[in-house]
Amino acid sequence: LLCHAADPDSVVKYGEEHNKHKSMFFLVGGVTLFDAGVANKTYAELYQKGLIPGNVWAHFGYAQQLDPGVVKIAVCYASGDAVDSAEMTRMDGELRENVFALLEFLRKELPGFENCYIIETPSKIGVRAGQAIIGKESVNEQTLHGECDTTIVLTERSYGFHSNNKQGLKNSIRESWANVEQGVGRVPMGAMVPVSLKNVLAAGRCISTDPRLIDTFRYMSTCMTMGEAAGLMSFVAKNKEIDVCDVEYADLLPLLKENSFILDV
Repeated sequence: LLCHAADPDSVVKYGEEHNKHKSMFFLVGGVTLFDAGVANKTYAELYQKGLIPGNVWAHFGYAQQLDPGVVKIAVCYASGDAVDSAEMTRMDGELRENVFALLEFLRKELPGFENCYIIETPSKIGVRAGQAIIGKESVNEQTLHGECDTTIVLTERSYGFHSNNKQGLKNSIRESWANVEQGVGRVPMGAMVPVSLKNVLAAGRCISTDPRLIDTFRYMSTCMTMGEAAGLMSFVAKNKEIDVCDVEYADLLPLLKENSFILDV
């Protein structure tokens, strides 16, 4: 948003194919011991019959917590512009309504959830992609397969997930580019450096990238590592009395190694 405010042409907004659906995870309590296999099978059968309310994954999206009787559950497939306040408000409302509908479904259909109740919902919906800078370098097919001389963080090679299409891979526009393979890719330092701005960096999901590949680096651990790299770049810039955008990788690399960055397999 800062880069967009300074120069709207310095960023690219993701279109419907690449902005990924938005989700909301909420906590329920009062869950008794249940058979995960039975729950997953029952859920899948009811999903195929169209009997699960609202927007949910084809699989039972849940995670048991350390607290006894507490389970985290997902509602999802809210589709819209993540950098538009009105759109975010609309999607937020849709998902919160979905929470209550799904709660009633769980009480009625899944053994162990008969007396579950809402403990908390999040302050806002989760956004996977919205817009990104145009950088001096980008995450692309070359960096995905190890061709990068300015690595700041390693990435996965799996991408194409969380399509806006509710049917997942079937009949989805992502079919032509979804990919899952072994190994790691790389984020280049220049992916954090906007081409049209001075003395500003971007870190996290908003870095410069082929929009298809955001899944390779959008996870929290990767984004936090990019944030730390940006801080080290700022340290170098201050000591050398230069703009942060002019930092050379050769000056950054010793600090990355000193701070235990994993730069190769």
